[in-house]
Amino acid sequence: MLLRGGLEIHTTIDLGMQEQAHQTVMDAIPADDPSGVSTAISTVEPGTGEIKAMAQNTDYGRPEEDATRNTEVNFNVDRAYGGGDGFQTGSTFKVYVLAEWLRQGNSLADRVDGSQGQHFPRSSWNFSCAPDVAADYDPRNIEGIGTGMMSVQEATTRSVNTAFVDMANQMDVCGVDEIDRRSTGLHVGNGTAPDGRPLELTPSMVLGANYIAPLTMASSFATFASGGTYCQPIAITSITDADGEELPVPEAGCEQRLDADVVNGLNHSLQQVVGQSQGTASGAALPGRAAAGKTGTSNDNTAAWFVGYVPQLATAVWVGHSEGGVPMIGTTINGRYYPRVYSSVLPVPIWQRYMAQAVDGLPAESFPEATERQIYGDRVPVPNVVGWGIDGATTYLESEGFEVNVGDPVDNSWADDGDVGATEPVSGSRVQPGSTITLRPSQSASNEDDDGDSGDEDSGDGDTDARSRGGGNADASARGHGGADRGHNRGPSWRDDGEDSRPGERGNRGGGRGGG
Repeated sequence: MLLRGGLEIHTTIDLGMQEQAHQTVMDAIPADDPSGVSTAISTVEPGTGEIKAMAQNTDYGRPEEDATRNTEVNFNVDRAYGGGDGFQTGSTFKVYVLAEWLRQGNSLADRVDGSQGQHFPRSSWNFSCAPDVAADYDPRNIEGIGTGMMSVQEATTRSVNTAFVDMANQMDVCGVDEIDRRSTGLHVGNGTAPDGRPLELTPSMVLGANYIAPLTMASSFATFASGGTYCQPIAITSITDADGEELPVPEAGCEQRLDADVVNGLNHSLQQVVGQSQGTASGAALPGRAAAGKTGTSNDNTAAWFVGYVPQLATAVWVGHSEGGVPMIGTTINGRYYPRVYSSVLPVPIWQRYMAQAVDGLPAESFPEATERQIYGDRVPVPNVVGWGIDGATTYLESEGFEVNVGDPVDNSWADDGDVGATEPVSGSRVQPGSTITLRPSQSASNEDDDGDSGDEDSGDGDTDARSRGGGNADASARGHGGADRGHNRGPSWRDDGEDSRPGERGNRGGGRGGG
């Protein structure tokens, strides 16, 4: 039909965005750059699946002597659309682990293990749909990052590998596969993985071992931008033949596949990746506009990604060698030397420069708010221990699952010197189980004046008494302060939250998920 002519084809491409995408990739890495490194951009409209722009830093055509980088291969698409096998996605895949984490009722405040040197034996994995794929796994954090227990949000913001493997190891990994494959259309670039599935299931899939095309990643992330509606990417809106007859074109088949609450929690988290200074994509921020996304760098720096989105557009940026897994280590790109090409040094700036133009003229929209429980988890009230002895208050709070510090003194006229004069956070505040409570001993103004006088015998006795009174020593009891009673036995009667304060129950809640 194309050869006979007469067809009128209407595409989804926005010519302005297309020109911006083309110019951005060429400015970042020229077509004739000696490095041989390529880059590609795919932009999809959430909720419609329409491809708005698709560009790469090569000229179309067969390679020639004076244009060796010419190619007829579209790096943005997979084999089904005449492209290649895709590229390893690295940590961009962690979003699907996070989505399943939230879908299972967990929160961003839960504690997971991000330390180095973790070993996950074959027996610890749950692949309900494919038990045979479980294997021993020893993940590493890039450049030694890993500081032990951390919140899921911190692990996401900093993209800590071992923390995400710990998360996946606590769940049925086939649930993660359902999120990425069935809910957001993810599949390997060559159609099927070696085991015949859309994605290869292995423990290493958690950190992005599968090879996926940029357009597939953009349309998958567009599901999050749209509030959970997945659309297959489409490039054509209509075709009419020479007689004016309309011909059938592929449909996006948009369908709500993810619960909006789950997506809201995910979007909240991924906005911190862009919006926080310690976020791996802080350089992608669009001033005055909500943006979310995830970075990814594959093993040996063979591919670097940033897939990000605003409510109206989702864009994937890939950088690497189109001919295969060539490490981008110790390479000069566009005149600048890079010891290693990470997401933050090329994909993130490319995305930011392009998207800053692409969103120009679009209203600045926000993502729906996440629930407090998704963000903070099951919060508990801080018990009222003001007036207790320090030792007794510490024992009680620890039995409730809290960590305890002793801070600077505070003037409290009705609490005895040395007893708890105030807490931070204040009593009644709702905090995460296992939070740290700082106890500030009461110290009257008159005693403050005496603190520095080492020759004042009474002052010395007072300091000693203040340090020991909370433990219920004999001196405290004799002086009528009731240290032992206050410190250990009056817990429930001093609480003002109206809840049962049995240490056993609240202590278990306080432990949270931290044990992994």
